[in-house]
Formats: sequence, C-alpha cells, structure tokens
Amino acid sequence: MEWILNHWIWLLLILYYVTGIALFIKILLERRNPAKTIGYFLAIMFLPVVGLAIYYMVGFNYRKQKLYKKKINC
Repeated sequence: MEWILNHWIWLLLILYYVTGIALFIKILLERRNPAKTIGYFLAIMFLPVVGLAIYYMVGFNYRKQKLYKKKINC
C-alpha cells in the first residue's frame, strides 16, 4: 500500500498512456474521414484529458453501436 502512495503519479501516467494507445487503435480501426481521425489524434495528444472527453462526447457513434446490438439480438 505504501508503494502505491509513493508512486501514484506514475500509475496515473501509465493508465493514461494505456488508455491513449487503446483509443488510438480504436480510432484507426473505425472507418471515418481521415481529417476527423487526425483531428481526434491531435486533440488527444495535445489536450490529454479534454481530448479524451471530446472524443467520447462527439466522436463516438452511439447510434451505430445500438444498431449493431439490435442486429445481434434479432
């Protein structure tokens, strides 16, 4: 427990990088306009926390996910 308290900033940094890399891969695998893809990459790189929030609020297509879930359930 003491180790975690002494190294909490490093753990948060590792968590941020893992999340960022996973999100980069997810954005690359989506079929979207290249300009939007580059824009999301730059937002995540230069505005880390805000960029992640922007992607999840604006960039993630919730309607598409619901459509796929409906197709799977039918």
